[in-house]
Amino acid sequence: APSCNGLGLLHFEGRRTQKNAVEAARLYRAACLAGASTGCEHLAQVLQNGEGVPQDGAAAKRAKTRAECVFKASLKDGNVAACPSL
Repeated sequence: APSCNGLGLLHFEGRRTQKNAVEAARLYRAACLAGASTGCEHLAQVLQNGEGVPQDGAAAKRAKTRAECVFKASLKDGNVAACPSL
């Protein structure tokens, strides 16, 4: 999961690859669904700003809520199954 987020950052910023916000958003989503809170945070940011995906404030809020839940789960038992979906 963290590797999807890191690869998303590379695509988003155009480091060592061509800048591609669409691919970055896809990778952030994958990271978020796999349990990486930073992936959820980055997904929320691109959704809020409409970067690589259509701007969607409600979806951004869901991603932020999932990020918080995933982070809290990581401090406990790591079980993100109870966290809200995107």
